[in-house]
Amino acid sequence: QGRLGRKTGAGWYAYDAAGGKSADPVVEALIAEARAEKAIVPRSFTPEQIQRRLLAVMANEGAKALAEGIALRASDIDLAFVHGYGFPRTRGG
Repeated sequence: QGRLGRKTGAGWYAYDAAGGKSADPVVEALIAEARAEKAIVPRSFTPEQIQRRLLAVMANEGAKALAEGIALRASDIDLAFVHGYGFPRTRGG
């Protein structure tokens, strides 16, 4: 659709001449249409709920990497999370 971001003035957001972004009604309409097709009712999440979901996904991927032999030991996964994803060392990798 030619929505390439700032250079075209449209992407996920609408961009003004100065490059400032704002919500784009075209994108919002596309999202609303897709939700309606799949009968998805939007809902809100607290920051803590979002954090728990993301951490669960990361933990599951780490466990898979260990089980599949991609990582030799759990400490390898910790290193990947800390250095690859920027996960805080103080949180244990």
